Amino acid sequence: MWYIVQPCDTINSISTKFKVSVEQLRNANCLINKEVSPGQRVWVCTSERQQNTYVVAPEDNLYSIAEKFSTTVEVLKELNNLTGDLVLPGQQLIISAPIVIPESSETLEAIRLGDEMAIFKDHRAVGGRKNVTIYKIGDSIYYMSKMAIDEGRRTSLCRKVNGRCVEHVNTYQTPFYVLPQNTAWAGLGDFGVVINTRRDNKLAYAIFADWGPKETRGIRRTELVGTLGEGSVALGRSIDITGIRPNPLSAYQLDGILYIVFPGSGEGQGKLKKIEEINNRGAELFGQWGGMEQVNTILQNHYRESGGM
Repeated sequence: MWYIVQPCDTINSISTKFKVSVEQLRNANCLINKEVSPGQRVWVCTSERQQNTYVVAPEDNLYSIAEKFSTTVEVLKELNNLTGDLVLPGQQLIISAPIVIPESSETLEAIRLGDEMAIFKDHRAVGGRKNVTIYKIGDSIYYMSKMAIDEGRRTSLCRKVNGRCVEHVNTYQTPFYVLPQNTAWAGLGDFGVVINTRRDNKLAYAIFADWGPKETRGIRRTELVGTLGEGSVALGRSIDITGIRPNPLSAYQLDGILYIVFPGSGEGQGKLKKIEEINNRGAELFGQWGGMEQVNTILQNHYRESGGM
């Protein structure tokens, strides 16, 4: 069943309220961290042995309870044999009939696919502007785009001493991805996974190290314009993009690159990461997110591709 997170809720309190484990909640909703936000929809997996009930709080009424659990007043009245709208503090209500949600259900698939967050118009794509849908799932965002090479002469992410940049990220040594300046999807240093679906899903862990060109045109609430789909030479080599050999700076792959970003996972500006740190933390986050099983779900449903493509 769906539950709308309230201002006082935590993942632990939701776990206790519905008698499910924190890990079940994290896995069902693809949560990387243990944080939830007011207004967020959370899927609570129930079993056929479990009846979903709720104890009415002093501030509750039937309408607020219906909204909280993404149901209707009519359903609540029918489940609880209520003839009117009055409920009393301490009263126990049945919220939904017992259900079974198997792993392959359409509802769980919808959670794994996430919600559309924005439409990005990449005006530097070959053939003119190309719409790229940005999806949000749990704590992550993902999108399918091209990959061009960022020369990384002076990356936005750098090592600082006394507030001054003394070392930038090396495009030939560190796998990193680039995001447009007029977005707030992630912070410098955040980890990600980049997969080349045209090369048997070759995968590399990377960090967000540079902002793309600043764009001020055409920005709307859910529509952004700029350049999307750039990364370092090291990233291009790791996932073997088109043209990466022998002239890496001119390499360009038209499409088929899946970017998965974990906002809030890095340490921000001022510190550089070693390759081993990027790989270890990236693998940990990717595993929590659902790994290749999650990738295959996305490819087969959003992009109509098989996992081995």
